Amino acid sequence: MVWTAHATKRESAPAQPAPPRDPPPMPPARALDLPRVSFEEVIEGQALPGKMIRITVPTVVRWQMASESYRRDHFDHNCATQVGKLPNIIASAMWTLSCRWSYLNQFAGCDGWVWKMSHAVRARMNIGDTLTFGGTVTKLTRREAYGLVEAEVSLTNQDGVIAAPGRASIALPYRDGPAVPYPFVPCRTD
Repeated sequence: MVWTAHATKRESAPAQPAPPRDPPPMPPARALDLPRVSFEEVIEGQALPGKMIRITVPTVVRWQMASESYRRDHFDHNCATQVGKLPNIIASAMWTLSCRWSYLNQFAGCDGWVWKMSHAVRARMNIGDTLTFGGTVTKLTRREAYGLVEAEVSLTNQDGVIAAPGRASIALPYRDGPAVPYPFVPCRTD
């Protein structure tokens, strides 16, 4: 109910719904602003660039709700602390996996392709932790249409504990070659 401006007493009139509006126009699609990384730029033993993230309550809760993963120790403080005896809600392994895919895609650049990745959670990731993604190139293999980079990758907490070790295979284009084909179809020898 809405109060009318000309009411002498406290009379009310039924509220009228607002007329529907068109949503604002979407911006035009654009490519990700990632650099082109060529196979020749990478050397065996090279450290992958580090990337730091901090685990916060909003980040963890948004991820859990968006992924419809309703395990209560990831969003319900009382359940996590009283039932689970944890210091706070904890980050999801699937969240760290998606963060790792994003990290590796940034390394692969606009014309590369993250082909394979393994991920194992070895330590709990708590609210307030600072995690650092990193890794080392372990093997380089030349293929006909692209180069294949093998790497050991890690997610390390602020105490130096490797919370999630793993491996990755990343296809990169050659310096003067075309982008790695999309969709990526590995060579038979891969």
